[in-house]
Amino acid sequence: MVSKNNERDKCLAAIAKAFDGLKDKNFSETCLISVGIEIYKYYFPNMFLDDAIKETIFIMRQKRGRNGFIG
Repeated sequence: MVSKNNERDKCLAAIAKAFDGLKDKNFSETCLISVGIEIYKYYFPNMFLDDAIKETIFIMRQKRGRNGFIG
């Protein structure tokens, strides 16, 4: 059985990878958040929406700190 932390790590990695693929495009932060929410809902279909938003914004802040503004 896969632990919840392992699933969370996989989910966050998938969101980060999606953002890497979209970084050269001209997407708004709102669009990127909706992409992150959809990925999060795939991994955790029964989680609350605010958890998905928090995790997505967490990834966006990490990306912004390392690579400049994404989107």
